[in-house]
Amino acid sequence: TDPGAAPLPVWLMQSDVQLMEGEGPAAVQTLRGALQRWPAHPALLAQLARVQMLTDRVDEAAATLPPADGQAHAGLSLVRAELARRRGDAPATLAAYTQATTLAPQDARAWQGLGSAHTEREDPRPARAALQRAVALDPQAPGAHGELGTVETFVNQFTEAGAAFATALGDNPADYVALTGQGLLHLKQGRPDAALDAFLRAGVMEPRYARAKTWTAVAYYQLGRHADALATLRQ
Repeated sequence: TDPGAAPLPVWLMQSDVQLMEGEGPAAVQTLRGALQRWPAHPALLAQLARVQMLTDRVDEAAATLPPADGQAHAGLSLVRAELARRRGDAPATLAAYTQATTLAPQDARAWQGLGSAHTEREDPRPARAALQRAVALDPQAPGAHGELGTVETFVNQFTEAGAAFATALGDNPADYVALTGQGLLHLKQGRPDAALDAFLRAGVMEPRYARAKTWTAVAYYQLGRHADALATLRQ
């Protein structure tokens, strides 16, 4: 049989498998082949931009995405939000995630992204509402419980925060967002030793996670280890 005759979801699935196996260029070729059959199809453009972004071809991803005022498609909005976040453009990130929640109100990823973007701006009320919606839509959403626990910690809902972190780390002990949030919870509870342990574990899981670095320095400072605090902030 002609592999080119496969339906569109098969091409998307194949590109996902190739990406997971570390074959980014092959995934790009698969999607470009599909786009010859379905020109400018929004699901294919969204997936191509996502693959390019995840393989650190950010400029190519931006070029792949059609203009934001063009085709309304939740997948495109999600990738547009991720791209804006990578570039540190908070207003564009919020706008794109908000559009995604409007276009696909039953998609937990859109609400989780919106909540996470609000969390990064330390705006807990809308963050909490969005993340609660994400968890309600998909209790298994990767990372959502860790984000929700962090927000609950910001607003001093320690019981809810502890439960969210227990769920997150039960599902994935390497969830560095949950570990960082759990560390913040320990700090607020006056337990800097336990906080430092959680922050350092988060740093091992994802060394580039800036939020963990900042709070690691705070924990060192509270423990009287000022030189370590300064060294951490310089990293």
